[in-house]
Amino acid sequence: MRGAIAIFLSVVLVLVISGCQPQEIVTNYGGVDLKILEGTPPRDQIFDGQPFNIVVQLINSLPRRINDVSLCVWDEITESAGGIPGKQCTSLSLNPAVEYEGDVTPEISESIRFPEGGSYVYSGVGEDYKSTNIHVDLVYPADNTAIVFPVCFKENDEVETPFPCELREVFSPNDIDSDIAPIIIDKVEKVITPSGGNENQVILDIYLKNSGMGEVISRELNNKNLMKIEVESIGTPSNFECFPLSSEGFIDFKESTRKITCRSQVTLGQPFYQESIRINLFYDYKISQPIRNIKLTKGGFR
Repeated sequence: MRGAIAIFLSVVLVLVISGCQPQEIVTNYGGVDLKILEGTPPRDQIFDGQPFNIVVQLINSLPRRINDVSLCVWDEITESAGGIPGKQCTSLSLNPAVEYEGDVTPEISESIRFPEGGSYVYSGVGEDYKSTNIHVDLVYPADNTAIVFPVCFKENDEVETPFPCELREVFSPNDIDSDIAPIIIDKVEKVITPSGGNENQVILDIYLKNSGMGEVISRELNNKNLMKIEVESIGTPSNFECFPLSSEGFIDFKESTRKITCRSQVTLGQPFYQESIRINLFYDYKISQPIRNIKLTKGGFR
């Protein structure tokens, strides 16, 4: 399963299905993707007075229901020339993908039409406005969980164990059982510093990677590039504090990669043992797919 997930998330490009215009446009970032159906809108040109629509399907590759999905369309032409008035948005929920024996079958939504009734029309274009870009924005909650196992806990380096157990350990994606999601945990480094007796400080360096071409946002914090993180040791009482954090107490995630350090003072229940560490990430993910350089032509439409 992990191998299939790694392959799935490694595809981080926009696939434009080859062939003559008009074309379908499909994103493939992992999580939730969008497909703009061919001819909606026309890709090459739109005539003055020509009615057009934008029709989108959403593809959910997550094996869970996704609520609070936002889908918006907008263009770059002044409203006095018609077209899409402002930013047109709709909210919806998506049924889960089907997961069976490690394989995931995405769930494809019904077609979503903009506008819901009628059509968009440009008027008076072709002179002042010769082309435009039309944008489709998708935002959805992409919260995901990762489990790191086995993680060794022991009092100090002198403690002998019947299995490999070091105070310093590095965990790669093969050691991390993670949900399918656009933000992945690329590596975890663990260091245990003995504090005396059965008291230890656990330090985790967590390396996050944006595997898609979208961006992390927080709708509850004015669409800032912020993400919440929670870390816990399953079985050992812990209180991990993570840094650096923004003034709101969230991870500032603007780059394609981010390193976060989390630490906790723990009391070991026995001289050595293995258990899991759970990492929870809470964020919204935004995909902006433009349709560029649509020619606007005066007259000629019948």
